[in-house]
Amino acid sequence: MDRAATVAVVTTDTFKKGTRVVLNSTLNGVPEGTAGKVGMSSGLSWLKYWVTFDNGRRMGSVGHERLVPEGDWDHYLENRDRLEAEAAEKAKADAQAAAKKEESGGDAGGGDDRLAALLARSKAAKEKKGA
Repeated sequence: MDRAATVAVVTTDTFKKGTRVVLNSTLNGVPEGTAGKVGMSSGLSWLKYWVTFDNGRRMGSVGHERLVPEGDWDHYLENRDRLEAEAAEKAKADAQAAAKKEESGGDAGGGDDRLAALLARSKAAKEKKGA
């Protein structure tokens, strides 16, 4: 799962030249959590930046959604961890509910009352025809 996709962008403002940022996902030769400095921005519908990272790597076309302001990094990590825990808890609850439904035989209509009614009518017609 791409971690950048799991957490909403902390800010919707564009980063100005010289802004200190932190990378929120691993890119070519730059690990997640590496700080850097924005050099130039471009793009209208997709904001992207040239960033010089502290490990000496300089990259262009780094998407806005992959960068977090350096001052917001701790908050970003807390928010990401919370969202991942909530998603795991929801997946666990959904799996338990599905297992419970399967164990009880489930409903014939898969949650659709119209289909269940149609199946009941069909069953009644078959029984009537057979009698």
